[in-house]
Amino acid sequence: MENETEETEIEKLARIVKDGFDRMDERFGSVDERLAKVDERFTDVNKRFDSLGYKVDQLDTKLEAHRQQTKDGFAAVRAVMGGISHTLTDHEERIKELEGE
Repeated sequence: MENETEETEIEKLARIVKDGFDRMDERFGSVDERLAKVDERFTDVNKRFDSLGYKVDQLDTKLEAHRQQTKDGFAAVRAVMGGISHTLTDHEERIKELEGE
């Protein structure tokens, strides 16, 4: 009878240990699920940063194009203004020559 009691106690202990491990497995499963959700969130955030980086690059390209257009526009205006000033100078000299006659 003593052996039967010991086996019963051993079985009880084994059941308790098994229950403990089962609970730990459940907890680890829960932690794994939470970590998977966090990983998904980080992946989403990384995608957003990649998208934002692409948009910033596009904006930088557009800004550079506008800068070049502005620079070209001012160069064209300077050329026209320079041409006008030479034309005015020539015109004034012609008037002086005509008046001198």
